[in-house]
Amino acid sequence: MSKHNFLFCFALLFFITTYSQVERKVPIEKVSKSLKQILTQNESDSITVILSFKVLARELKYPGKILYQYPASGATTFKTTIAIVKSIIKDDQLLFADVLRTPKEELTTG
Repeated sequence: MSKHNFLFCFALLFFITTYSQVERKVPIEKVSKSLKQILTQNESDSITVILSFKVLARELKYPGKILYQYPASGATTFKTTIAIVKSIIKDDQLLFADVLRTPKEELTTG
């Protein structure tokens, strides 16, 4: 192996090992894509969302109705208006928000 090939392989190996150890942080969005689309609608429209907080609170400081809470995951199903959801998104304690999706009924034949 020539000297140039050896240096090239060594440099390539060095680059691969050092680059693979660099910690890459993927930015996590607080709001799902489907909720972002709904937030462009009329602010007085009613919406049911699932909110995940760092610490689960028994009562939310926002107007609306808590439908259900999931203590193990810190998630809350909450019914309110789009305007209130926009203000909840700004909360530092919020980890993630999404629209509540209901499963579609399966079609059966026969």
